Amino acid sequence: MSLNRLLLVGALLLAPGLTGCSKVGRTNVETGSRVNTGRARFDNYFREVQQFKKRVDKLESDDFFAIREPLVEELDVDVDVALGPLMSATTKRVKKVRGYGVMLSLHLAPEAKLQIVRGDVEIDDKDERLIKAIEVSAKSAMTSFGDYTALLEEVSALDAERAKLADRIDSLPKQFESKKAMIEDEIVGAGRVLRQTEKTLLSKTQVLSHFLVGLSAAVESGARTANVEACEEAIAFKKEQEDKKTPWWKKNRRPQPRWRPPAGGAQPRPTPRPAPAGGGGDFEM
Repeated sequence: MSLNRLLLVGALLLAPGLTGCSKVGRTNVETGSRVNTGRARFDNYFREVQQFKKRVDKLESDDFFAIREPLVEELDVDVDVALGPLMSATTKRVKKVRGYGVMLSLHLAPEAKLQIVRGDVEIDDKDERLIKAIEVSAKSAMTSFGDYTALLEEVSALDAERAKLADRIDSLPKQFESKKAMIEDEIVGAGRVLRQTEKTLLSKTQVLSHFLVGLSAAVESGARTANVEACEEAIAFKKEQEDKKTPWWKKNRRPQPRWRPPAGGAQPRPTPRPAPAGGGGDFEM
């Protein structure tokens, strides 16, 4: 079955009033029941899709609060607080810490890392716990974001394999003629499973990306800029120290002119003078 035919079958399954053209209800691959086509390549694929769905369903039961928990507890806000108020509470506390000379910046790539620039004034344990909570929540969110992104790549690979299997249906041996319709139904059902898992994963990555970007903005209090300025000052100081060590006569010494060949390249060697007539040398016998 070609990919175009596969898409047509999928459209028929989803269209209202046309369910009589194919199997009514959910397919075995969707319900988690075993699919037995008699062809190992098809059966293994359907089992792989079902196992992938179970992995994503387990993720759905995971509470996003686990990622926010350190931050929520330290800020002493409601466990169900929305993202906006949570970030506002974070910004307020970060400004307080900034008043003690502690500047923060959250880097998200290639991994979540909290940059800290400390002043001379020590902060209390409560503010230290806030800094730790920010870092733990950011790292946890970034790890989950990477996991969901990898799962989305698996969805793409499984969908590509589904298209290849669809093209093999018409080339099945004659003894499998009676099972072709069932295989087509399961192929389409596998597509619905993959679309639903993809939708779930995209929703989770969207929530995590909003959280990470919002946290990065809420935490930013100048550590990134302060670090750049400190580097520039260190470079300028080093150059100043090197200039002080350089003797004055080396600073003001003009470079010696380099010899250059005359224009037009090397001059030809002069032609030797001819010997006097009569041969010999300068004396006559």
